[in-house]
Amino acid sequence: NIQDSATISNLFPTPWGINSGILISLLAVVVIYIYVFRTRAGYDLRAAGFNRHAARSAGINIKKNVFMAMMVSGLLAGFAGSTEVAGLTHCLVENYAPGYMATGIAVAMLGQGNPFAILLASFLFAGMKNGAPLMQMKTGMSNQFVSIVQGLIIVFICSENFIRWIYIKMKTKKKIKIAVSVLAAVVLVGILASGILWFPGKGETTDEFWLSTMPYRLEDTVILQKEPGKDFKILNLADIQLGDTLDIGKRAYTEETIRRLVEETKPDLITLTGDQTWTGSQRLSVRYFVELMDSFQIPWAPVFGNHDGEGNVDKNWIADRYMASEYCLFQKGPNNIGGVGNYIINIMEGDKIVQSLIMMDSGQGREYPDDPDGTNPLYLCADELDGGAYVLNADGTRKQAQVGDNYEFISETQIAWYKWAITGAAVANGGEIPESIAFFHIALPEYHYAYLDWKAGGYDEAVGFGEKREPVCCPKVNSGLFAVMQELGSTKNVVVGHDHVNNYSVLYKGIRLTYALKTGDRCYADADLNGGTLLTVTKDGVTTEHIYITIDQ
Repeated sequence: NIQDSATISNLFPTPWGINSGILISLLAVVVIYIYVFRTRAGYDLRAAGFNRHAARSAGINIKKNVFMAMMVSGLLAGFAGSTEVAGLTHCLVENYAPGYMATGIAVAMLGQGNPFAILLASFLFAGMKNGAPLMQMKTGMSNQFVSIVQGLIIVFICSENFIRWIYIKMKTKKKIKIAVSVLAAVVLVGILASGILWFPGKGETTDEFWLSTMPYRLEDTVILQKEPGKDFKILNLADIQLGDTLDIGKRAYTEETIRRLVEETKPDLITLTGDQTWTGSQRLSVRYFVELMDSFQIPWAPVFGNHDGEGNVDKNWIADRYMASEYCLFQKGPNNIGGVGNYIINIMEGDKIVQSLIMMDSGQGREYPDDPDGTNPLYLCADELDGGAYVLNADGTRKQAQVGDNYEFISETQIAWYKWAITGAAVANGGEIPESIAFFHIALPEYHYAYLDWKAGGYDEAVGFGEKREPVCCPKVNSGLFAVMQELGSTKNVVVGHDHVNNYSVLYKGIRLTYALKTGDRCYADADLNGGTLLTVTKDGVTTEHIYITIDQ
């Protein structure tokens, strides 16, 4: 986070998000136009760009002008990034501006090098980018359709210069026809490839529903048998985050991590706490991921994270591919409670439930009303932490800050379903409440308070292990799931992902809250926190440990 004194003011109130940086941007457009089109230095710069050989013959210093172009471009890019941080996000995170470079190139191409035309092109691209989520919400069309349109703009701009070059170089009509045919075929293949990658995919919504008055039936749950007298091993993988375009040639690290984890732990079940895939195009990554998991011939059970289904395919489309897998245990669950993929796995020894695994969809994002004065009683507040250290006020007291961010909370219908699942399992288990483990993606607010308690207690090794290297990215409000877990007394372990460089596991008010170890290097990661989390179901309960994998790069 940056200091308040380093921020720049907003010109318009939320939700416009327009700050005073736009005034400097408009001034920069005028200055660059005058420099490029009204000065001798600008003429040299354009000449060096149009034809360096002719420019060199005219006595223009090519290296000097290339350096000047790079310096001015870097200055403008740095200014754009600083206004984004100082005026909008107020913090700097890794990969905070993915794709901006490619978008900037496309805008410059469309503007044909004219600063005023580039300004108009930037408004066009910004409008498409920011309007895409609303288009998806209103029409159901994937927001990645905008990426297709932007890609086609670039293709047609490039085609213009290529066609002009063809007409200059080719001397006969026959050659021109051949060249144009080749170009048309290339463009057609490009469009078809874009369609395969980016075309929206929507899956079937389940017709299953849930009522609190419905009986709990074991046959409606997934049942896995545990051998008597033998431990049952559950290997959890977290935040694998495969993407169609970002992972080209970059999956070896993650795949080797997974294979070594499976070989080392020899699990009876593999669970995944969300964000198996991410980015705008996920279609090919989902298929690859399913094939990879099935190759181990071990039952695997995923839940969805906030990035699964964010792109060109929705959660139901992904769920259909999961459920078509030979070894995947995923179920879509009832359609009238929050999310997709709320289901139950019962680990049984004979006719007794040893552990009930509650798999839940913790949702994606949520926009909360602004609370600049900190007076909304629903929003959570606690000691602010920078990594694992307290943030202090000028007088040395601990600074208080809002807990959480714009993430969805577990819905009341999901909590009611959870209560039904636990009480129903007790009835099916002859009146004895079985222990349970809850798996979902986004941490509960209690993860923050658990760490504060553990820190205040001197990091007692009997209470917890692991590290906190980033904020707890939980919802801003507490919908009450943890309190219900305490009340029912069944759930002794909660396992989440989402925050890639947090891996602490703390016993808090009788429930162990564990951040699963991130698996692989995709998105953002720390190399020394790579691996998986092993939960071993023994006759005395469940033990939790992280399995670290080191990959030589």
